[in-house]
Amino acid sequence: MKKCVKLLPDGHSYSINIKVTADKKSPDQKDIITQELNISDETHREVGEQRQEEVKPFIQCMIDNVL
Repeated sequence: MKKCVKLLPDGHSYSINIKVTADKKSPDQKDIITQELNISDETHREVGEQRQEEVKPFIQCMIDNVL
């Protein structure tokens, strides 16, 4: 995760929330896993469209290496 954080733009403070839910209720069905990644900045709001473009490399790194 450290290598992904290095991809975030400088000059801001970020909160990164990862939520993973694993549904294993029925042994007959495949496990259902849902993943959610939210990024907010120092305003405590999710990053806007402009900043979304700036954090794309971080998001892709997280998808490839963490989630």
